Amino acid sequence: MFNQDGAAAVEFALVLYPLILILFCVIEYGWYFTNRISLVNAVSAGARAGIKAETDLDARVWAVETAKAAFWPGDLETVQVAVYPGPPRTLEVNVNAFGFSPLVGFLPTGWLPNKLVAKAVMAFP
Repeated sequence: MFNQDGAAAVEFALVLYPLILILFCVIEYGWYFTNRISLVNAVSAGARAGIKAETDLDARVWAVETAKAAFWPGDLETVQVAVYPGPPRTLEVNVNAFGFSPLVGFLPTGWLPNKLVAKAVMAFP
């Protein structure tokens, strides 16, 4: 009949590219979601720390320092903190433009956002 030496290698070569594409897409989306969850948790930690302060200045400083320390994938340069006096007195912590950089760089531009945002609002006790 027919000689089938190397047929498995050819079939594997045809299937390898889609498998690698799926693998790298999963890795890239996982890195995006890791950054997103870490940013949301860091902003929430900053709001929780700032809410414990007695003065507005301490609340701002504690919120910024805690948010920057809690975000491990990168450096947060701009953490905005606002304290609103009206009843109830509230603290708002924002990160408006954290530049997300892909881990693998395999996906085309536009498949993932370039910037991540997070916001946490808490009321003083």
